[in-house]
Amino acid sequence: SLALGSGVTSSIFSVVRAVILTPLPYPAPDRLVLITGTKSQGAEAQDWPISYLDFQDLRDHTRAFAEVAARTEVRSFNIAVSGEPEHVNGEMVSAGYFHLLGKAPIVGRTFSPQEDSAASGATTAVIGHDLWRRHFAAARDLDRQDLMLNGERYKVIGVMPAGFKGLTDEAEIWVPVSRASSLLAPRYLEKRNFRWLSVVGRLMPAGRLETAQAELDSIASALRRDFPETNKGIGFRSVRLVDFWYGDLRPILLTLLAAAVFVLLIACANVSNLLVVRGLARHEELALRAALGATSPRLVRQLLTESVLLAVLGSLLGALFAVWTTQLLAASSAVGFRSYVAIRVDAVVVVVNIALTVACILLANLVPAISTIRAGLGARLRQGIKGTSGLGRLRLQNLFVVAEVSLAVVLLVGAGLMIREFERLRRIDLGFRSQDLLTLRFDLADRHYREDERVRALVRGLADRLAQVPGVGTVAFASDIPTDQGFTTLFQIEGQTNDDGVLLHVHSVSPEYFSALGIPLLKGRGCTAQDTETAPPVAVVSRGLALRWPGERAIGQRLKAGRLDADSPWLTVIGVAGDVKQLGLQGDSPPDVYYCLSQSPPRTPPILSLLVRPAGVSASSLVSPLTRAAREVAATLPLYDVATLEQRLDSQAARGRFLALLMSLFSMLALVLAVVGIYGVIS
Repeated sequence: SLALGSGVTSSIFSVVRAVILTPLPYPAPDRLVLITGTKSQGAEAQDWPISYLDFQDLRDHTRAFAEVAARTEVRSFNIAVSGEPEHVNGEMVSAGYFHLLGKAPIVGRTFSPQEDSAASGATTAVIGHDLWRRHFAAARDLDRQDLMLNGERYKVIGVMPAGFKGLTDEAEIWVPVSRASSLLAPRYLEKRNFRWLSVVGRLMPAGRLETAQAELDSIASALRRDFPETNKGIGFRSVRLVDFWYGDLRPILLTLLAAAVFVLLIACANVSNLLVVRGLARHEELALRAALGATSPRLVRQLLTESVLLAVLGSLLGALFAVWTTQLLAASSAVGFRSYVAIRVDAVVVVVNIALTVACILLANLVPAISTIRAGLGARLRQGIKGTSGLGRLRLQNLFVVAEVSLAVVLLVGAGLMIREFERLRRIDLGFRSQDLLTLRFDLADRHYREDERVRALVRGLADRLAQVPGVGTVAFASDIPTDQGFTTLFQIEGQTNDDGVLLHVHSVSPEYFSALGIPLLKGRGCTAQDTETAPPVAVVSRGLALRWPGERAIGQRLKAGRLDADSPWLTVIGVAGDVKQLGLQGDSPPDVYYCLSQSPPRTPPILSLLVRPAGVSASSLVSPLTRAAREVAATLPLYDVATLEQRLDSQAARGRFLALLMSLFSMLALVLAVVGIYGVIS
C-alpha cells in the first residue's frame, strides 16, 4: 500500500518540482517580463503584436526596464549548407536579446547594434549548438562558414551553447530583425501599422511589475495621441515570463499533486487499519511486556518506531516504482514541457517523500497505538479477550474506512467529470471532415518565390504532378490548415459604419479546398479556375460573417482588408461557406474570409499547405511518394510538418485525454486501496 501511494506521489512531485519549483535557466529570472501589444475591441482587449517603430519608442522611453529586446515567435527558414535543403525553426531578434537573457556564444559573437539597423544590410546569423554540429562538424573557425537561408547567403558569426533554443524553445537559428524587409516583406521596419513583434524586458533591480505596467500604459497613451491613425486602441500588456509559460499549467499540476496526496493518505489509512488488526493479535505480547516493566510511553514508542520503519521501507520501494513511472508520465503527458526541464526522481524527491510518508504514518497511527496499549495491558492477559476491538476501537476503524471511501469517491467523481468533458470536446462539430486527410507544408520565404507568378506556377506544377501519384484523390492548397493559429486582420464592410473594422480570419485557398475538407457551400459558389489574377477580386465568407448583412444576403456585397483608404482591393462576395472551428479543439476563432489562391498567394506568413485526400489507400502510405513527387517540382523547398489532420486534432486533445486517464488511474488505485482498507477492518 505504501509503495503504491508514495510512488504515485513521488512521480507527480517530480514533475511539479521540475516545472514549478525549478527557476528558469536565466540570471534573475523573476525580473524577466514578456511585453505584448493589445488591441481594444469594444470593452475587450486582445493580444496584438507590436510594430518595429513602436518597439523603438518603447525602448527609448522606458525607465522601468534595464533592457528590452524585440523578438518574433517561431519563424520558418529554409537552409542549405551542403546536400538537401532543410527546414529549421528560428527567431528574428534585436541585438540585445542574448545579453538580456544572460546567454553568451561559445564560439564567435552575437549581433552588434549596427546590425540592428535596416541600413546595415547585414546578412549575418547566429546558429544553435545542434545545427553547428550537424552541418559544420563543430568547426570553430567561423571565418569560412556560411549558409544559404531562404535563397540568400548568410555569414555565421556565432554559436550558442547546447540546450539554448531561445524563448520559443524551438529555435536553431537567429537573424537580426533588420532583415525583416528581405525575409518577410518590404517596409516591415517602416510601417507603424505592420505589427509582428513581441518584446522581452528585464526589470530594474528594485523594479515592480505594477510600476512597469503603469509606465507602459503611459507610453501607449502617448503613441495613441501622436499616431491616431495607426495606434488607435493599441496598448501594451506585461506579464512575468514564468507566469506566461506556466500560468495555465500550474493549477493542473497542483491538482494532480493533490490527487496523488489523496492516494498517499488512503494508503496510510490502510496501514493504520492493518496495524490495528495486528495490534489485536499482539495484546498478550504487549501485556507481557508491561508486566516485565515496560511503561505505556515505551510501548507506544516501540509501535511508532515500527510504523516509521514501515514508512521508510514503503517510501524506498515507492521511489523505485516512481523512477519507472516518472519518465513514462513525462513522455505521455503531451503537456509540452520546456526543453530545459529535467523531470527525474532525485535525492530531494526521495527525502521529501519519505518525510511526508513518515509524517502521514505517525499522524495516522499515534491514536491507534495509544488505543492498542490501553486495550492490551493486564485486562487482555487476564480475560483472554480475543477477536473483539471494543466499541471505541470499532468506531476508530470505521472512521478510517469512511475517510478512505470518501477520498476514493472524490477521485472517482473528478475522473468522471474529466472524462465527460473530454468526450464532450471530441463530439464537437468542427465544421470539416478530418478523417483520412494528409497535410504537408512548404515555406515560400525563399527569395525565388517572392513573385506571385512563381508561386502560381509552383501550385500548378504541384497540382499536376501530385495528381499522377497512385492513390491520390483530391489535392488542395491553402495558406493554412484547420488547427493552425492562422492570420487575422481587420476588414471594412462596404456600407457599414465601423471605425475599427471587423476582425476576420484570412485564408487563401484553391478551388478544391472546400471539397477536400468537406466544408459545405451554403450559398453561391467557391473559387474556380476562372478566378485568376486578371479577374475581379472575389472572396468566400463564412456564415458567421454573412449574418452581418440583412437577411444574410452576402452574395454580391463587398469588403476590403485594412482601412477604407488602404491600398488593398475591394473583394466581392461570391459564396457563403459553413462555419469552421479553425483552431480545432482550442476554442473559437473570428469569422472567416477565403481569398482565391490564384488572386492572393499566401504571404502572411508565406506558407503553402497541401491537403491530400487519398482514394482507396491509407493516408500514411502516400507520404513517401508525395515527398518524392514534390521534390521533382520544387527541389529547393523542403517538405515539412507532415501529418494527418486527425493526428493534429489528437495532439490538441492529448492533454485532456492524458489528464482524464491519469485521474481515472488515480481513482481506481484509490478504490483498490479502499477495498484493502475495508478488508483490514473486517479482519
